[in-house]
Amino acid sequence: MDAEDKPVENPLIVFVSSVIAGLEAERRAVQAAIQAIPLARSWLFETSPASSQPLDESYLSKVKSCDIFLLLLGDRISDLVRAEVEAAQAA
Repeated sequence: MDAEDKPVENPLIVFVSSVIAGLEAERRAVQAAIQAIPLARSWLFETSPASSQPLDESYLSKVKSCDIFLLLLGDRISDLVRAEVEAAQAA
């Protein structure tokens, strides 16, 4: 196995933030683009496993610990996305 074929031990985590409804295709495209980068791994709400934490705590903790926060903007923004942006700015 070449060095290029080895998995990255600690990939950069890219948190993808946006409303889901209406931006499904864009979110899938962004996820695919991130997954094509060997040094990165995407985190999207709809693909994450269930958590025992309260809902807002579970994904906001991911915002606070991500390496890159990616905000996709459409024609509207939800209160949950606003909370993600605020958490990212505070972190």
